[in-house]
Amino acid sequence: MFSFLNDLSINAEGVVILENLGIIKQLLGVNRELKYYEITKIRVPKDFEKKPIAGSRSLVDHLRESKGDDKILLLDFIANRLENRPSAVEDIIRKEEKDKGMEIAIGKNYSILLLEAYLTKSPCLSFTIHKDHCVDFINCEYVTLTKDLGLTSKSVRLENIYSDESFTIHRSYLSELKKRIIFSKTKWIPYEKPIWNSDTRRTLDLHRFPQSTSGNREKKEELMEIGTIVAEINGWKFDEIITKKNKNSGQFRQIFKSMNRGKSSYLSIDFENAHGRFELHDFRGYHLGEIAFEDGRSTGPQDPTGNHNIIVK
Repeated sequence: MFSFLNDLSINAEGVVILENLGIIKQLLGVNRELKYYEITKIRVPKDFEKKPIAGSRSLVDHLRESKGDDKILLLDFIANRLENRPSAVEDIIRKEEKDKGMEIAIGKNYSILLLEAYLTKSPCLSFTIHKDHCVDFINCEYVTLTKDLGLTSKSVRLENIYSDESFTIHRSYLSELKKRIIFSKTKWIPYEKPIWNSDTRRTLDLHRFPQSTSGNREKKEELMEIGTIVAEINGWKFDEIITKKNKNSGQFRQIFKSMNRGKSSYLSIDFENAHGRFELHDFRGYHLGEIAFEDGRSTGPQDPTGNHNIIVK
């Protein structure tokens, strides 16, 4: 899987930043973080590493002088760049193009890389040189040339990653991409492997979970936040309707849903256990057991009494 550099963000018109290493490191750091989502390569323009960034120094310029972590970051990026269009991207473009021409434009500026990102449904990375590129979504016009030489245009938007905060905004999108990559050859069966994302443990560690056990956070608030993150990075989506149906039972609920072959599965956060547990349910809402946040291991058996079932109709 690839990400695509927003080449229009490399040198924003009228902006020159002499000390541009901080801006470069921010984008390179974001690119490295994408590896946790199985996105290991970034598509860039030809000879990108030699191009001035923000009208100033290039990656190669900084590489000559950098040491330690900065040098490792620069070398890692350069090693994983793709200057030539990958065959997988080429196939998608040929299939879409047929006998028509295609362009992606932001205002009067056209970008081949943004076009590739749109057609492959991939994320973009932007330098934060200009505020126009510090956005969560890039609004573009997708322009096609028809067989009779007429032009058609439609508005599209691309997922844009430009800072650490972007990973919170795009968490569900990136997790869905990772799920597609990991389960590209097999079907994901949610009730059999509810927690599949290898990054789940790291995510819990980054949030220093659990903090409520030492009195640093309120338990319900922490479980709501962390449980939601864990569910989303494992491909589950919050189901507001089912959650509301089950709040009438007098219990506090936060329920997530996933579909497989037309049938639903459900995860419900257990707000009693501070160490992080979900209740797992089948498409009928029947309880299948209790599992741990970090790896989905069983921490409690199925409840045959119906006390842990949820209402789904």
